[in-house]
Amino acid sequence: MEFIEQIRQGYAAFRGYQTWYRVTGNLDSGKAPLVILHGGPGGTHDYLDAFKDVAASGHAVIHYDQLGNGHSTHLPHQPADFWTVELFLDELDNLLGHLHISEHYAILGHAWGGRLGSEHAIRQPKGLRAFIAANLAAGFDDQPLCRINPWPEEVARTFAHMTADPTVYNALHGPISIGRLTQIRVPTLMICGRHDQATPLEFKAFLDEIADVREALFEDSSHMPHVEERQACMGTVVQFLDEACRPPILKPHTSNVGAAVRRFDLLAKAVDQSVHPATEKPLSRASRIVAPPLPHLVRGIFATPRWFQPYPAPLLSPAAAPPPVSPYPRRQTICLC
Repeated sequence: MEFIEQIRQGYAAFRGYQTWYRVTGNLDSGKAPLVILHGGPGGTHDYLDAFKDVAASGHAVIHYDQLGNGHSTHLPHQPADFWTVELFLDELDNLLGHLHISEHYAILGHAWGGRLGSEHAIRQPKGLRAFIAANLAAGFDDQPLCRINPWPEEVARTFAHMTADPTVYNALHGPISIGRLTQIRVPTLMICGRHDQATPLEFKAFLDEIADVREALFEDSSHMPHVEERQACMGTVVQFLDEACRPPILKPHTSNVGAAVRRFDLLAKAVDQSVHPATEKPLSRASRIVAPPLPHLVRGIFATPRWFQPYPAPLLSPAAAPPPVSPYPRRQTICLC
């Protein structure tokens, strides 16, 4: 599955250096854009290229190369203590500001990028709407990175970049201890491959300490479900984003209370008497059907629970519609076979 709508590339100035980025989709769509944080440390955006598919749902996707990697400024002569988590957190904040999305966005971090994303979410930035942490492995001793043989070209390209300039990898590679996970207050999705070195038991702290969390386990994947089970992974991400990033219901301004009450009465009458809320004329039987949400990229791939079921949902009349249920229970596990 591949989707190309509109793509633009550019550079964001950061501390006298340049951060390269690419935007797929429309940042003005009204849906929260998804910012992709690559792993490594010292990797590039290339191996995560598949996530551009998410833009078909209306969520623009921003890939970028972290400082020292890929198309961004390389600094091979900087000492090891120059490269810190704080540096890359500041770079991320700078990019959000450069793209004018700091008030409304989601992030997806893969491997080391997931740990970087966790630190970002712990800060509780006001514009962060959702967080996705994928494949939080610290090493790959006995497990393959990708079960597709040969590797897809974009995956091989990332490792060629890392071999050519291992500066950041050499400075930061190794386990990163993350505390204060209880401070993550946004809806969170954990992605894991059954054959990855990082299993659900190893990121148990994330599942136990984050208040609003669910996990998706991909049975036929190792460290890269986004290429090993691309269609299922993209569909899972889109469904989560649409649920987690729904715009809040705004309260009417005090000066418009009378009009708001009037609209409420008309809507109630529409449900009870099947009349149009504007004209107050009777509706035909066909007009009384409440349309389900628009279909997403993938149908029929999700297991229970209810909020992760595939679209479209059954058509319901207003009278038969179930009472609203929060889409965010304490914790859920989705096993994608």
